[in-house]
Amino acid sequence: MTVVCSVNPAAVSELWTIKNKTFHGMLGEDILLMQNYVALSARNAAYKVARGYEALKLADNRPQIE
Repeated sequence: MTVVCSVNPAAVSELWTIKNKTFHGMLGEDILLMQNYVALSARNAAYKVARGYEALKLADNRPQIE
C-alpha cells in the first residue's frame, strides 16, 4: 500500500505545536510531520477492508483490495 500525504508549508508550525507529539515520527534527526497518524489511519483502513474477506481468499483478492 502506498500513502501520499502533502503538508501545506504554511501549516507546519501549527501542526507541530497543536498536534500531540505522538502524531509525528522521527527518522534520525528528521521530523516526519503526521507520519504516525497517517500510518495508523492507513493501517486501520487496510484492516477494515481485509475483514470483508475470508482468510484464505485474502491473497487472491489483493489487487481488488489495493
